[in-house]
Amino acid sequence: MWESVLNAPKDAPANSTKVVIGIGSNKDCEKNIIAALDALEERYGNIECSPVYKSAANTTEKSEQYRFYFNLVVTFFSNESLQACKKSLIQIEDQQGRKRHHADVSCDLDLLTFGGFCGTVDNINVPHKDILECDYVLRPLADLLPKQQHPENKKTYEQLWQHFNQPSALEPIEFKWKDVLLSIQPTCLSL
Repeated sequence: MWESVLNAPKDAPANSTKVVIGIGSNKDCEKNIIAALDALEERYGNIECSPVYKSAANTTEKSEQYRFYFNLVVTFFSNESLQACKKSLIQIEDQQGRKRHHADVSCDLDLLTFGGFCGTVDNINVPHKDILECDYVLRPLADLLPKQQHPENKKTYEQLWQHFNQPSALEPIEFKWKDVLLSIQPTCLSL
């Protein structure tokens, strides 16, 4: 299994919640993902990262420039409320020039899970539906948190990935952050 040793959160700080987010970018991917990771580390402290995957963009945009996304999953602990955490993620996106409803996405930070919470708060649905629907979310989750259970259906992310029945064209890529390679190990779950 994949194990990230980079800034891994050890034990949950008192009164904190384990947060899992998805990060995606299809514009200056490396630069924007590094900036997002730096901003998350600055705000939340220790973070743990999955490998980075390249996936085809789900867009009608014809430009070669926006054909692919880089995606990964990150986890950290937060003392913020769900709403405050989501607001912080939006601020990080905005700092990186995120334009909503455009084909070019500099930085997309999706709140995937917030502890064991299941429900909707201020139009924020948790857990995020993409966990069960999108390979570029589920695969990194299975790499990073294989034994963690989905908050609603209680299956582990490893089990969910093993039974994922949609075609997957994810490509693990070499990606460095702070001189540490965030790449998939050869013995990990098969694609």
